[in-house]
Amino acid sequence: MYGGDEVSAIVVDLGSHTCKAGYAGEDAPKAVFPSVVGAVDGVEAMDVDVDSAKTNSNSEDSKSEKEKGKRKLCVGSQALNYRRDHMEILSPIKDGIVFDWDLVDNIWEHAFRSCLMIDPKEHPMLLAEPPLNTQQQREKAAELMFEKYKVPALFMAKNPVLTSFATGRATSLVVDCGGGSTTISPVHEGYVLQKAVVSNPVGGEFLTDCLLKSLESKGIKIRPRYSFKRKEVRPGEFQVEDVGLPDTTESYKLFCQRMIVGDIKDFICRVPDTPYDDKSYSNIPTTSYELPDGQTLEIGADKFKIPDVMFNPSIVQTIPGTEKYAEMIPSVRGLPHMVMESINKCDVDIRRELYSSILLAGGTSSMQQLKERLEKDLIECVDRREYISIIRLVSTDVVLQIRGDKTMQRFVDDALAVTKESVKTLTYESLNNFARFINGVSALLLTLIPGKASVLEGLHGWELRPTPRGPRLPRWMLNGVSSFNRFIHELSLDSDTSSLEYSSLEDDEEEDSDGISTPPSPLSQTSLRSWASLPEYYERHWTDWITFIVWLVLVPVRILLWVPFYLLRLFCRQDSPMSPRRRYRRSSRPIPGKEHHVPIRTTDRRRGVIEDLQLGTEIFIEAVFDFFHKAAHLLLSPSEAVGIISSWFSSKGDYDDDFSDDELVQTYTLGDTDSSLTERTITSLYNTDTRTCQDVITELGYPYEAIRVVTSDGYGLLLERIPRRDARKAVYLQHGALDSSMGWVSNGVVGSPAFAAYDQGYDVYLGNFRGLVSRDHVNKNISSKDFWSYSINEHAREDIPAIIAKIHEIKTSELRLYQPNVEEVEQPYKLCLLSHSLGCAAVLMYVITRRIEEKPHRLSRLILLSPAGFHEDSNLFFTLIEHSFLLLGPVLSRIFPAFYIPTRFFRMLFNKLARDFHNYPAVGGLVQTLMGYVVGGDSSNWVGVIGLPHYNMDDMPAVSFRVALHLTQIKRTRKFRMFDYGSVGANMEVYGSPEPLDLGEFYGLIDVPVDLVAGKKDRVIRPSMVRKHYRVMIESGVADVSYSEFEYAHLDFTFSHREELLAYVMSRLLLVEPAKTQPVRKKGMKLKKKVETAKTKK
Repeated sequence: MYGGDEVSAIVVDLGSHTCKAGYAGEDAPKAVFPSVVGAVDGVEAMDVDVDSAKTNSNSEDSKSEKEKGKRKLCVGSQALNYRRDHMEILSPIKDGIVFDWDLVDNIWEHAFRSCLMIDPKEHPMLLAEPPLNTQQQREKAAELMFEKYKVPALFMAKNPVLTSFATGRATSLVVDCGGGSTTISPVHEGYVLQKAVVSNPVGGEFLTDCLLKSLESKGIKIRPRYSFKRKEVRPGEFQVEDVGLPDTTESYKLFCQRMIVGDIKDFICRVPDTPYDDKSYSNIPTTSYELPDGQTLEIGADKFKIPDVMFNPSIVQTIPGTEKYAEMIPSVRGLPHMVMESINKCDVDIRRELYSSILLAGGTSSMQQLKERLEKDLIECVDRREYISIIRLVSTDVVLQIRGDKTMQRFVDDALAVTKESVKTLTYESLNNFARFINGVSALLLTLIPGKASVLEGLHGWELRPTPRGPRLPRWMLNGVSSFNRFIHELSLDSDTSSLEYSSLEDDEEEDSDGISTPPSPLSQTSLRSWASLPEYYERHWTDWITFIVWLVLVPVRILLWVPFYLLRLFCRQDSPMSPRRRYRRSSRPIPGKEHHVPIRTTDRRRGVIEDLQLGTEIFIEAVFDFFHKAAHLLLSPSEAVGIISSWFSSKGDYDDDFSDDELVQTYTLGDTDSSLTERTITSLYNTDTRTCQDVITELGYPYEAIRVVTSDGYGLLLERIPRRDARKAVYLQHGALDSSMGWVSNGVVGSPAFAAYDQGYDVYLGNFRGLVSRDHVNKNISSKDFWSYSINEHAREDIPAIIAKIHEIKTSELRLYQPNVEEVEQPYKLCLLSHSLGCAAVLMYVITRRIEEKPHRLSRLILLSPAGFHEDSNLFFTLIEHSFLLLGPVLSRIFPAFYIPTRFFRMLFNKLARDFHNYPAVGGLVQTLMGYVVGGDSSNWVGVIGLPHYNMDDMPAVSFRVALHLTQIKRTRKFRMFDYGSVGANMEVYGSPEPLDLGEFYGLIDVPVDLVAGKKDRVIRPSMVRKHYRVMIESGVADVSYSEFEYAHLDFTFSHREELLAYVMSRLLLVEPAKTQPVRKKGMKLKKKVETAKTKK
């Protein structure tokens, strides 16, 4: 602000009750005196006051400026305490605005010459001004400072801004309870929002007048100190004698009375915890106070009634002698309503931050229980308890100096802020331009690919511009907030927003409240629990060598960055004397599952890789500039730097470096004597990346049940259910390869077969095959090789039998429970099966093997969507895979026991890339086209599928090597047969023959209706292969088999909303009639029992 050599700035704050002045940077102001002036008319101007007579104020210029006609002005505490005849007490401020600049001039003169004893010409000035100060007032103040006092530099700042800076905040709501009024001023990014400033005349002097009138109405006479003499009659006993001073003005008498009553108010009064009521407070214990004349007051209900005027101004009407306020009071609002009105006038985006940063300033704010009552009333009004945080600045005198010092450093802060925002904008636009370049090149390639230019017609915003955001200018140019500041704001208030644990907190609460534990979904809690049971060496063959190489590369960088970041952490740990402190403690609830060192806080939201790079870059820039900002701050405040360094040696271990993800933020009130911490829970936002089938079903209002099924070989499966317990018809939906039950519900209520079947009266079961990366098995120490040693055989002979057996057990027991009058039968329900792709092959294998083994399969109808089983008609890509597996099978099986994305980090990266494909449509269109080419031109929505939550960082469905090898064997032999174990002995042991069973030869054993559905655009399982299933079934004599084709690709059967297909599936299901049973004839049973009893007796 001022480029002088080691010259301190002077801070002046002229309030309606008190004037404060001092040096910026000091702990307290040097001068604090009343901001009123005593004026004696009709006397030649002599000394300004008693104080000035004791100083060396003998400048001719100074005397000439004070002589304003024949009026003597008395400024300062000592001068006002000395009674003079005909002396009126005048205030230069009315309603927060200066109307008598002559009085202000004398107040400043007294502060400079008599109190600080400085020459204003040698010091820069900082003037604090009210938030609603007019331009004319500012110009007049500047004119006085420059033309009369010849100050070298002047800075005028709003009082709320200075108060906000004093606590280290750029955004806050300042509640200034001053002497003449109460003003609510929202501050955002260092600027007062003028349109949202709210004010009322209820201030400290108003409360003092109310207390004075209340005491006078009770016959209590307040005698000023000048109006009596105390004469000692006998030892310890005094007699008070009035002193007749007829020339004393009423204004001076009132001034002296207010000083006494103000002391009573400060010493005795406190804000009630609840709204004041005469009946409730009539028997309140009294508090004693001794007046200067020796009287002892007993103050009871008034000590609560007077402060409650700030919250309920209508109470004034019950105080005698306050009739002059009758017209004003109805329009005056209470303090909580003023706060809400001011915040509601602000933009919606900053209201939460204002609620969480309410600053109480002004002398009246130090009244007992004011903070607690205001917080309580606001919580009741706005119903957002976790966001309200009130900080009381107890010593406004100290704050004045600190905020003046803060403003002196504002120029340095502004320079750093402008530079920081410019660097952030440059990096942001560089990354954005890079993304636009990739998007544009992708669009160009799409136009060059034959027949793919039409892809761009359905894409929104593909032309060289990503959809998430537009170009951004620096904050100091837009007067807005940067994306980083928005992120920090959302994280601290929504969140932490941040996703804190990958287990569902809602599930935990339901389990605790109901006392019933249901098996969790495979993509959330089951997956996480199974992490803890995995052996330590799991996934090391994937990650150890990568970790080692990355660690070696990053060692020099870590060494270079360790020193500045270590110093930065040390600076961040220390708190300035008046700054609010927050401590964090680790949550007592541990995060379930195997620990993965992945930065959850900044990577779990639905952002792409490009957005994360932008965010990470801004965080790094913030950290660097924050380091330089703190260094500059310490250089400008040597005393604080010395205090910080000394505290390093005096206190250790006060802070915890690690922050828990689900954290309890603990705060205390600034300046309070009781510094006990209070907890405030940050509620985490719902994480869409880890949504499960349960989340989708329950969000749509459907019932949900999770059932854990254990196969005979020890694999744990999750059977999910949309229960309709009394239904006599059920449907079992089974997914295909690299899929889960999420596919059957991902299209919502309108487009998902699971919800359509439930609405038609079916009890719906969603099966999940073995093969999740979380590896659920009864043997917790099972090796990776043993776990993934399964083929389609195990899906058909282990998984499906276990699931159907569990369905049979549940339905039989429930129907007997809900319909006890029905005759017992083996299967009192009908079970249909709807499956897709690989699941169809497993279902056909299951039905045939159960028929061979002469065991019931319990199915009433099969609806097979694009079934696997025959694959000789496939594209070049699958042919290359076939030859590779047959040639390198023994080697590949040791290296890749299963095919999935290893480690949570790479699954997270995969998920974020899918998000980028949506954010940059041309890139997504190119990836979609290339994926279609890889799978033979299949036009499924591949980009949309990989972005679904069942491919998330916690878990994903995998395909074992043996399943892939099994499909390769089927393609090579051109037969739908069971897995070939590679030797005659192994096949003889399993099948009883040297060759695996050719299932096509046993299609004649299928004894239920079969509906085959093919997709004309399906290039994964082509329609010709589905027709082969149909032809073989017809030749084998399957009684009821149908074949249909639709204009779909492979994934359209589950992941796309197809009303035509859904209508067809439901029409097939409705062909199955519910099981009919004969009711038991109770009369006949009773007669039969009687006959048998009679025969027994005979």
